[in-house]
Amino acid sequence: MDKKTLTILLGTALIAGFFLPFFKGGGSGFDAVFGPLAAKSAEKYIWLLIPISGIVLLLGAINRGNYFMGRGLWAWLPLMTLIFIVVRIFMTTKPQMVDLFKAFGAGFWICLVAALVLAFADPKR
Repeated sequence: MDKKTLTILLGTALIAGFFLPFFKGGGSGFDAVFGPLAAKSAEKYIWLLIPISGIVLLLGAINRGNYFMGRGLWAWLPLMTLIFIVVRIFMTTKPQMVDLFKAFGAGFWICLVAALVLAFADPKR
């Protein structure tokens, strides 16, 4: 699979995963920003880096590899955002690690796998 196809698939997975349930209780990433789960601080807008990265990667791959500000930034940004979200949840709730991994839903895991592959995979053109 070439880089263009992989980037299109994973960018689409980031966008779709953001709207799927991020938590077992049913809240998606969209709900964390605009819905009933939304925090009162501006920190909630960090969640938007996931679908924005997916959109920029998708458009850049379609546009013959011309990415706004380079592919490297947009490939690593979703992974850094997910790490921030997990650390932030761990700092505020102080759950046990087993409970932390059981708390996440399908959207989180789809975004995490897509972000890991985007960050570390470097397929040949």
